[in-house]
Amino acid sequence: MKSYANRVKVTSARCRGKKLHARDAPHVPDISNLDGVREACRICVLCMHAASDAIGTGYALDGSQVEELVAQVMLKNRAHSGSMCDTADFDACCCVSVNEVAAHAVPTSQRFAPGDVIKVDVVVHLQGYMGDMARTLFFDPPKIDTDIVRLYDINQRVVLKTILELNSRLSKSPHTLTYAEIGKVLKSSVDVCRAEHRDFRWTALEDLCGHRIGKKMHIRPWICMRDVASSSFETELVREHDTFCIEPVCCLGDVAHGTLNEQHEIVAADLSTHFEVTCGVKRSLEGSLQIVCLTFTDFDLSEFESVSECGMVSAE
Repeated sequence: MKSYANRVKVTSARCRGKKLHARDAPHVPDISNLDGVREACRICVLCMHAASDAIGTGYALDGSQVEELVAQVMLKNRAHSGSMCDTADFDACCCVSVNEVAAHAVPTSQRFAPGDVIKVDVVVHLQGYMGDMARTLFFDPPKIDTDIVRLYDINQRVVLKTILELNSRLSKSPHTLTYAEIGKVLKSSVDVCRAEHRDFRWTALEDLCGHRIGKKMHIRPWICMRDVASSSFETELVREHDTFCIEPVCCLGDVAHGTLNEQHEIVAADLSTHFEVTCGVKRSLEGSLQIVCLTFTDFDLSEFESVSECGMVSAE
């Protein structure tokens, strides 16, 4: 059943030797960057709809079947696996992480069990640009713990609050927002949501927060909720046509640090959810800078449509 996935792996591996952007090289965003990432994100959304439909209906029974469907959508749209293009030792078309595994798991043929919490992370490489998104999906939803459903709702609201607050700051002072500040706003959004849900024990992992994206999947600066050593990257200003990802992982309990296992997967102390969006920076009709979500799906919180440029995209 691996025909589609194998074909994507072959074509994606050919991209690895190409010199696109050095990961830590200066990155100057322009309109082609925003347009290119936007198109890659469009394919990401189609891949995620395919994964969501397959897991929700029970058509896909394990991670390898999810990968096969994602690969089929990539091939149909002449796209590659961005994670394979950008990471030499990663050999999968997408990530499928289950339960306590928070992120970056290679899909396997281990069968999903009723009530499993499945994080699907898709990176698309299309005509030289990357799009990146992750969603949490549920296998056999009636068996899902209600705490996990609540946690994922909070996970999405953390990202939504972050985008709304960033836009508020840009409207007041458009030339002062740095990538370090995005991490602080994200941390503040987590704190606000924790205050709103005092009766609920959860936290956000500090290890996985976000990054800039463009011709490479990971371009500095990183977006961090914890303090990091000051550098010219983290103090860099957010500019028009820039693109970046926000991707908090939330987990039940109080442990705010994940661990890396032998497979380089990020593992949380308890059940976890992952919600990642790619954002773009553009000018509003009034001329001010604004941040828009480029990876909105029809199964996200409806409030995301207010910060989405593309609106809902349906898989065909």
